[in-house]
Amino acid sequence: MNENDQCALVLEQILQVAVAHGRDAMKGSDSFDKGKASAYYDLLTVAIETAETLGLDISRHGLLDFDPDKELIPRRHAA
Repeated sequence: MNENDQCALVLEQILQVAVAHGRDAMKGSDSFDKGKASAYYDLLTVAIETAETLGLDISRHGLLDFDPDKELIPRRHAA
């Protein structure tokens, strides 16, 4: 495995962990958990947008069925 492949593997693992931790943070009920979800949202959105700009297929790198806009933004309930 060359150095580029190793870097890609490291980044893929980071993204997969960020998705999992972001989803876990959304299950929390306090403002700290919502803040963590927001941080993961920012990180993952930048990663996805950068990958798309470079023409990378993000579905191959742990983000197949992940949409940060749907999963990491708190939903407001109607009053």
